[in-house]
Amino acid sequence: MAIGVTLSLLPMTHADEASLSFDQAWEKIQHLNPTLSAARSSVEASRSAATQADTQLNPELSVEAENFGGSGPNSGWDAAETTLLINQPVETGGKRRARIAEARAGTDLSRVEQKTCQLELWHTLMERYVEALQAGEQEAIAGDNLRLTGERYRLISQRVQAGKAPPLEASRAEVESTLAQVELNKARRQTQLTHRRLALLWGHAKPDFNSIKGRLDSVQKGSLPDSGTQSPSTAPALMRAQTELAARNAALTRERAMAYPNVVVSAGLRRFENNEEFAWVGGIALPIPLFNRNRAGIQKAGHEVLRAEQLQQTALLQQQADHANLLVAAENAWQEIAALRDKALPAARDATEKAKIGYEQGKFSYLEWVDAERSFVSLRARWINTLSEYHKVLAAIGRLTGETTGLTLFNQP
Repeated sequence: MAIGVTLSLLPMTHADEASLSFDQAWEKIQHLNPTLSAARSSVEASRSAATQADTQLNPELSVEAENFGGSGPNSGWDAAETTLLINQPVETGGKRRARIAEARAGTDLSRVEQKTCQLELWHTLMERYVEALQAGEQEAIAGDNLRLTGERYRLISQRVQAGKAPPLEASRAEVESTLAQVELNKARRQTQLTHRRLALLWGHAKPDFNSIKGRLDSVQKGSLPDSGTQSPSTAPALMRAQTELAARNAALTRERAMAYPNVVVSAGLRRFENNEEFAWVGGIALPIPLFNRNRAGIQKAGHEVLRAEQLQQTALLQQQADHANLLVAAENAWQEIAALRDKALPAARDATEKAKIGYEQGKFSYLEWVDAERSFVSLRARWINTLSEYHKVLAAIGRLTGETTGLTLFNQP
């Protein structure tokens, strides 16, 4: 008995493992997607650059020899003077502080780009997951349509044999059943294609699952954020524009600091060969900023700041326009969903049943029955497409605003 129970549970366990949920797909992407890995590497590289910017300038060691190899008393090495110097450049004008600030701004920009990349992948996964659910629903509709056409063909064949319907109707029904089989095969191939497109997001050429979890029709209208309440801390486009402006301001500060020349402090020891005595030497070298005051560099950085400010304003206007468009698209899709669910689909289902009964009773023609069933199948397909569009619009809103946790998407059983 125990062996039998264990064996009976094995197929169920295998089926559970072959069914993919959205969270499982997202976890695979987090670990295996190369684009996201590249974004993480970019962040680590910018952190290393910030660490390097915090280092001091290296000192220099120099050796000088004077008064040797000449003529007279200086012909040999006896009158030579040898000096050993250590030269230490000293940054002025706050160069090191400005360099560190610019490097940290670059790190912040890399983090923002990583978050943007992560959000783009989330949006891509959402679209492909919805497309896979949509393909599965369309396959189910095609299967139901094949069943309906098969039943219709059998019923009409019986009526033809009984002499209650002309043979032409049976031929038409057979054609309808054949075309329904073709549509079902196409729907199955489309489902397989959407599964492969999903698996490619985590680097698999073939799907490592058989089905996906979730239902498009288990959806509720959720509250969406107003377009005038966007925050730069969440919206990726606004966040990147703000971080880019901070980076350009940090670059301007560094260019201004570069206008101040560095001071070189020297200290060392001098040896006199004629009496073998030693003496300390020291000095300070200060470049004269006569020709290069980094004016062009400062001007260039200033123009980059103005450009970043203009792009930030452009991003804000574009954010508001895109969000308003998406809200309208979401409302239109939801109104169509409600109309199809509450009125159109029940009416079409009722018309199909009445047309079938009426045909059996001789009150409706074959074409009227077929037209009613075609209308119902078409409405079901439109219903699934509208549900898919609604989910994609919600996903686009999540990508635009950066707020993905509060969206009401497909429910997972």
